[in-house]
Amino acid sequence: LYPDQVKEKMYGSLPLHLAAECPTAELDESQRDGFYVSKLVDLFPNAAQIFDGFGRLPLHIAVESGKTWEGVIRKLLARYPSAVLVRDGKHYLFPVLLAASGTQHKSTKEHINCILELLRADPSPVKATQ
Repeated sequence: LYPDQVKEKMYGSLPLHLAAECPTAELDESQRDGFYVSKLVDLFPNAAQIFDGFGRLPLHIAVESGKTWEGVIRKLLARYPSAVLVRDGKHYLFPVLLAASGTQHKSTKEHINCILELLRADPSPVKATQ
């Protein structure tokens, strides 16, 4: 990967958007949940603040794809903490609500932990929907 490639969009998505969406089951054990996201965020930290062609941040995509808090979500949030207050362009939901409504997830410990950590980061999105 050449350094400038991390800033190039393909079909409206940066490499970070694609890595956030990639199913972890398709990766080998050494690259599970977070390997590529970490590398891409290190190479282009501002990518965490850039929307894809559907109005989604990498955080929205990662949450919707069932990424774990420790593996991916925490890293994206560290680069763009205000992302917890941004609604996605697809469902118009905050990240915590995307996680809670996760149709792709099973109620695993990791999934529940992700919801709790997003709430700890900022509980105001839940209040905004009342």
